[in-house]
Amino acid sequence: MVVTYNRLDLLKELIQALRVQSQPLDQVIVVDNGSSDGTRAWLTELEPATFLIHLSETNAGGAGGFSKGLELAFDAGHSYAWLMDDDACPEPEAHRALHDALEYLSETKQRVAFLSSRVIDEGGRTIATHNAAGATPPLDGSDTLGKIYPTCRGSFVGAFIVLEVARDTFLPIADFFIYHDDAEYTARLTKFGGGFLVDASRIRHPDKVSNGDMGARLLYDLRNRIWIRRNVFLGSEALRAELTDSLVRYIAVRGKSSDSKRLFVASVLKAVWQGVAKRPSRVWPS
Repeated sequence: MVVTYNRLDLLKELIQALRVQSQPLDQVIVVDNGSSDGTRAWLTELEPATFLIHLSETNAGGAGGFSKGLELAFDAGHSYAWLMDDDACPEPEAHRALHDALEYLSETKQRVAFLSSRVIDEGGRTIATHNAAGATPPLDGSDTLGKIYPTCRGSFVGAFIVLEVARDTFLPIADFFIYHDDAEYTARLTKFGGGFLVDASRIRHPDKVSNGDMGARLLYDLRNRIWIRRNVFLGSEALRAELTDSLVRYIAVRGKSSDSKRLFVASVLKAVWQGVAKRPSRVWPS
């Protein structure tokens, strides 16, 4: 399942990478977030037997797009949903490796909520922000599959959701718009089953990590951290600690790197107000 917005050239590369997976996909769901670069016209030309296209009139952000896409996957009766954005590029064996890992985990009586592909940059280096296994040792006996690591959360670049388990909770929080929607959802899923990073399933993706000025986007980042802190139904205790234990220090660091102090102060004030005065909506699978 793919979310896209105004990146037609990258989307074409991704669709081609999905077409050549060694284990074919049953269907490709594409959620377009109101693109204006020709994406919508191109999507309507794809074969309907393989592609389910949702054209949104507004940009709901990555969070809204993935929430809608998972809703469509549930409605279509699928067993699994493999999530990624439009600048991802899975290697040909990536999908098969996930199914091999799922079969192995089923044989060991593991209740799996999600798997994660390993996200790498163009040089083959792991992108740490998309891979949360860290120093966790791999499962015993998984070496023949290229190592499988327990993980506490995943990224929507390669999250492979087991929909039977995911039906026990609500969809990704569309109100997040951007930032932390994937960490929140996958961490929440670990309340119902295990999460695992599959080393043999690899997706290339640009490494966009930056400690520079976030501009107006700081509003979403900070507000969503506050929501996760204040609402125990979101994420997990581990995620709350990771994202919110040093909020004041985090805000200070962001302030030092901001280009416009006026915009920074306005974004922080608005984020705190929304984070405290509002609660994100929860939508359950139908």
